[in-house]
Amino acid sequence: MEMNKIDKLKNVIENHEQIANEESDDASKLWKQYQNQKNKKNLSKIFLFSFVILIIVILAIVGLYIVLSTTDPLHGI
Repeated sequence: MEMNKIDKLKNVIENHEQIANEESDDASKLWKQYQNQKNKKNLSKIFLFSFVILIIVILAIVGLYIVLSTTDPLHGI
């Protein structure tokens, strides 16, 4: 009889541990999902910023080429 109560108690403890593990697994999955979304947003911001900087640099190079390729760039003013 006494052994049976101990086994039941161990069963209850194991069930509680299993439920706690499942809850922590769910929480860790949600946390990883949140981190992935945050990283994707940061990555997209970096790509957008890099693209804008690239366009500005290209426009500056083209502008300098136009200005320097003419013999007298201020002649029209």
